[in-house]
Amino acid sequence: MGITGIEHMGFVVANPGAAAEWYCEHLGFHVLRVGENGSVAFVQCPETGLILELIGEGEVEAAVKDLRHPLQVHLALRTDAFEAERDRLVAAGAEFAMHCETSDPDARVCVLKDPFGLYLQLAQRREAFWK
Repeated sequence: MGITGIEHMGFVVANPGAAAEWYCEHLGFHVLRVGENGSVAFVQCPETGLILELIGEGEVEAAVKDLRHPLQVHLALRTDAFEAERDRLVAAGAEFAMHCETSDPDARVCVLKDPFGLYLQLAQRREAFWK
């Protein structure tokens, strides 16, 4: 097969530069590249290598404006300090959206909405389910 992996995920936001700064400051991402006119920014999670492309609204409107539920499109983040991270991100401008029910009695999961309209799922699990 010619597919070798996921290169990046792209999201349209109103202000890519401000979103990139927020992701770096509050989620530990770092900037890979910012377009000359600021219409796009690529940020990367150093822990996982995941790259996000934050694209400015122009000809394309942000999909989050049409979402009817926070779980339709979300970025899931692992944590070992669920309450502290939830509270820290809310203090940094994220909005609490919902608690998530899970069949794992040891898991704690919720969804926050970042200041740019993207949904972040925060998950603390005793054991990773993907191993």
